[in-house]
Amino acid sequence: MVINAETPQRSDMWARASESGSRILLLSPEQLISKRLEKLVDNVAFRKRVCLLAVDEVHLLDSWGDSFRKAYQQIQYVRARFESNLVAIAMTATLLPGDQTDRVCDFVRLQNYHTIRRSNRRPEIQLLFHVLSYGIENWKFPDLRWVIDDMQRKKIIIFCTSIRGGFRVYSYLWRQLDSPLSVRGEQLRMYNALNWSDYNLRTRELMRKQDGCRVIVATDILMVGIDFPDIDDVVIVGHPSHTNDYLQKIGRAGRDRTLVSNPRGITYITSHAMTMARQELGVKQPKRKRRVTKKPKTSSKKITPKSPMSRSMAELILSSCKTTSLDTLYENPPLDGLLRCNCSGCVTKPEVGKRPPRQRPKQATRSLTKEMRESATKRFDTLRGNIFIKEAQSALTDPFFTLPRVLPDELISEIVNELLCLDYDILSTLVYDEEIAKLHIMEIWTVVVELQTTFQQQLKDTANEKAASKTYVLLLGAEPHTTLTGFGPTTAFEQSVNES
Repeated sequence: MVINAETPQRSDMWARASESGSRILLLSPEQLISKRLEKLVDNVAFRKRVCLLAVDEVHLLDSWGDSFRKAYQQIQYVRARFESNLVAIAMTATLLPGDQTDRVCDFVRLQNYHTIRRSNRRPEIQLLFHVLSYGIENWKFPDLRWVIDDMQRKKIIIFCTSIRGGFRVYSYLWRQLDSPLSVRGEQLRMYNALNWSDYNLRTRELMRKQDGCRVIVATDILMVGIDFPDIDDVVIVGHPSHTNDYLQKIGRAGRDRTLVSNPRGITYITSHAMTMARQELGVKQPKRKRRVTKKPKTSSKKITPKSPMSRSMAELILSSCKTTSLDTLYENPPLDGLLRCNCSGCVTKPEVGKRPPRQRPKQATRSLTKEMRESATKRFDTLRGNIFIKEAQSALTDPFFTLPRVLPDELISEIVNELLCLDYDILSTLVYDEEIAKLHIMEIWTVVVELQTTFQQQLKDTANEKAASKTYVLLLGAEPHTTLTGFGPTTAFEQSVNES
C-alpha cells in the first residue's frame, strides 16, 4: 500500500494498513508527522507485525532534514516506538564516507551496522563541464542554444539553482522556438514548487510520452523520486552545492539503456565558481592583468565570505578526471571491463571550425531612412517564412516538430544595419552560426542585392531633387569700387561669384 501527498485521502486506507492483508507499506516522509501514522504506530498488533524499516535516499536526511523537509527528522522517533530488535536498512547511492555517514546514522539510530558498498559510477553517462559565456543572472544563454537544435531527437532536463534562474533559462529557450504557441507550451515546460500540482502532473505525463514534452526546466524538486526512462541529456546551469546533488541530478539521464544510447550530464558553471573552488581548496588564483590604482590605506582587514560550495564539489570542478575524482570521494570499488574515461577532463574537445574573422564593412556614405528600414525588415521577414515552409515539411505529420530558427530577428537587424555596405564575404560571417541560414545564403544574398539596388537609386534620386531645389542669391554692388562691409571690394566679390 502506498500513502503519500498525491494519494486520495480515504479514511479506510490507514485502517487497511493495520490489517494483516497489507504486507508492505510505502510512505512519503511527510507522513511521519501525520496523526494517522501516530495512531497506527500506537496499535500494538501492528507494531508486532513490523519486522523491517527501510529508508530510501537516506542521504537526504542530512541535506534536507535540517532545511525545508524537517519531517525527515521524525524518523528516529518513529523507530523508537518499535521493538529494539527491529531491523533497519538505509539505502543511498550518494553518501560520502566520514562525517556525513555518521550524521545519517545518528538520524536513523544505526549502531553496529554492516555496510554493503557498491560503486555509484554510471560509466555510460558522459560527464562534461563547461564555463558559461554569460552570468546566470543574464537573460541570454547562448551556451544552451544547442538544446533547441536537439529537441526533435532528444529529451532534456535542465536543472537551475533557483526558480528565478529557471525562469530566465525558460524565457530564453521560449524565444528561440519557431513552433506555434500551442505546441510550444507542450514542448517546453517548467517544473518547480510554485507551479500548480496539476501543471506539474501534466508535465510528467507529457515527458513520458514519446511525442510529448521535450525539455523540462526544473529545480531540485525533480532531483529524486522521478523516473523518466528515456532522458538523453541532463543539463545543470550553475554549480550544485554538493556532489550528492550533482550525482542525483545527472542520474536522471539514461535510466533505460535500451532507449538511450549516449546519455550525458552537462554542467555549466560560472567563472566565479572556478574562483570559489580554488578558494575552498586553497589553490592559488591565476594572475589577471589589472589596472593599478592607488587606494587609501585602511586599518580594517578584508573579510572573505565563506564559499557556499562544498569541498567535495570544489575538488570535482578542479579535477582533471571527473570520474576518478568521484571514485575517490565515494570510495567506489573498481569496476571491471570499463573502457577509457570519456569525461570532459580526459577527452579532448573535438575540432570545431573556427568562426572566420569578422570583416568590418566600409562606412556607408548614406544611411537608410526609417521607411527603407521597415521595408527591408518586412522583405526579410517574408523570406524567413518562405524558407520555413521549405524546411518544415515534416511539421505536417509531426505536431511536435521543432525547427531551429531560420532568420532570427537579431540577424535581420544586423543585416539591415549594414545593408548599403554589405558584400557576400561579410554576409557569410554574419550567418556563420546559423545552420539554416547558411543553407539559404544565396537566397539571402539575392534579396540583399535587390534591396541595395533599389535603395541606392532612391537615395540618388532624393539627392538630385534636393540639389535642384536649392536657391542661389547673388549680391552685386551698385558701382565697381563700392566697398561692402564684411565682404571687401565689390569687384573682388563679383569676380568670385562669376568664377563659381
